[in-house]
Amino acid sequence: MATRRKHDVEVDPFNAGEPTLPWDEPDAYIGNEGDDCAFGDAPYKSPVKTRDNYDAPISKSTGARVKTEDRQTSKAARKAAKAAAKQARAHASKTADKPVHVIRTVLIIFILVNVVGALFDLVFDQIIPAFFFDEPAMEEDYSTDPVVYDEDEQACVDIVSARLDQLTSAEGPERSTVADAFDKNLSDSLGYSAEELGLDANGYAGWLLTNCSYKVSSVYTFDDGTASLYCDIWCPASYEVENDLMDELVEYFSDEGISTDPNHQAALSEGQKAEIREIFGDVLAKTDLDHNSYAHFALNNIDSVWTIDEEEYASQIEISLGIF
Repeated sequence: MATRRKHDVEVDPFNAGEPTLPWDEPDAYIGNEGDDCAFGDAPYKSPVKTRDNYDAPISKSTGARVKTEDRQTSKAARKAAKAAAKQARAHASKTADKPVHVIRTVLIIFILVNVVGALFDLVFDQIIPAFFFDEPAMEEDYSTDPVVYDEDEQACVDIVSARLDQLTSAEGPERSTVADAFDKNLSDSLGYSAEELGLDANGYAGWLLTNCSYKVSSVYTFDDGTASLYCDIWCPASYEVENDLMDELVEYFSDEGISTDPNHQAALSEGQKAEIREIFGDVLAKTDLDHNSYAHFALNNIDSVWTIDEEEYASQIEISLGIF
């Protein structure tokens, strides 16, 4: 069994004094400065404390302070845990209520949109026409049952229907109106009339008018001897036909080197006219035949006879046919 040396005595590290170094011992050196070292030539090795199981004692005051701090830390941790749990419950409650708020908001917006839309329809279809035009509000009838008119209303329907039947048969004055407008627009845009291009303006007018149709929507007679009749008209729009034809002919003229300058124009050859007619036929084949417009015709009762207002009739027909 090993013997304990004096340096192996258990020392309290908290109460130990300053360590004694080898050169601080009185017997470290023998002789004066410059003499040989007392340890000779052997290398010096400082003493090392042997490891043991010694634990320094803890005072009562220190232990009490540690326990108090532990209790305080535990109490703060419990408070923090309670606060976190409360916050989590509040967040879960808000999250659970969120879909309800979203659904409620969507329903409110839906109701508002429908109510506002209904109010706009009421104002513009019922109140404004009655206030400004002193006419009953127009209501479109989509039923298939025949409409029953009184004597004056039926007289107005018969007069307008007779004029529109004449229009759609291409036997009325509207045919020359369409042909003249077509010829003038070609001359103004290309410098060539319809005839110079090899096109039949009158034939075009007949094609456009015979593709027209109409339906009377409503008629109203008033005590002052006037009446208003409304109807839908479906037909090709002349301005759309002309625009499409112009686009094609401008490209054709460019390819053929044909000038649109009235001062430097040459007569077109028969071959060129034939090609232009073919181009025109393709344009007509692609034209929408069901361009819809809503026309209003005014009538007057003069000496118990209903007559149509010719000036307004002509204006409404030009708009419906797309003549500008």
